[in-house]
Amino acid sequence: LVVIHLHFLMILNRAATSFFLKTSKNSNLTFSLSLSSPVIKRAKSKMGKGISKLLNELDSLVNPLEGLTLEDADLEFASDLDIRNLVDWIQSGKAKKIMVLTGAGVSVAAGIPDFRTPGTGLYDNLQKYNLPHPQAVFDVGFYRSNPQPFVTLAKELWPGLTHSPTLTHSFLKMLSDKGLLLRLYSQNIDGLEYLAGIPDDKLVECHGHFRSATCIDCGTTADADSVKNTIVKNGTVPECKNCGGNVKPDIVFFGESLVRTTNCCDDGQEDTCS
Repeated sequence: LVVIHLHFLMILNRAATSFFLKTSKNSNLTFSLSLSSPVIKRAKSKMGKGISKLLNELDSLVNPLEGLTLEDADLEFASDLDIRNLVDWIQSGKAKKIMVLTGAGVSVAAGIPDFRTPGTGLYDNLQKYNLPHPQAVFDVGFYRSNPQPFVTLAKELWPGLTHSPTLTHSFLKMLSDKGLLLRLYSQNIDGLEYLAGIPDDKLVECHGHFRSATCIDCGTTADADSVKNTIVKNGTVPECKNCGGNVKPDIVFFGESLVRTTNCCDDGQEDTCS
């Protein structure tokens, strides 16, 4: 098993620090963490306190899949690993099941800003909406009382209108086409993984998507095409035909639970995102 974390284009970031762990079951796990990560700082401080304690902490943090334990693993630490190592590993045929975790960084090249980068991030450029705080645009309580800021923003960012999948998304599609992609977990709501052609059974959009819509008050499912036209063409708030409440695309707002999706893995196991 190979786990790839493409956080803020980590796949292209040579400043990343990587840990490679090989288990006694001859499985492989790789994950990347920022050099400034609190996990790395804690790991460095504990290097002299015994490898077992460090492995136990890493085990609890990365939460590997069932059956993959790190207790008896040998740890290799290298600060000069880069994308070429990953390419060689995949091309060698040793990586047969690849799980990918993506965040906002994979869509920056498509022209979609991330959320928190100072100056260019989405939260730094919402002044025109006169919000009490930037996160309010994605707050379900605020949307109930003042939905127009989100509707205006959604009109600009609606998936598939002005933004297209990037080379990273094409790479993930290639992994899928070659039968190497076990699962793609995305934190993004831009739908670019879906537009790139990642199959539904390989894709978990943890924060939802724009392809369906629901009333925030009574939970009635709304017609997705009608909601899209109301927001994108008219720039107005879609209303529920059942109770008159505000309808929004099925993306996860602050104040809502994460999407829960259960998919069957190739080996008959089940993995759950919740």
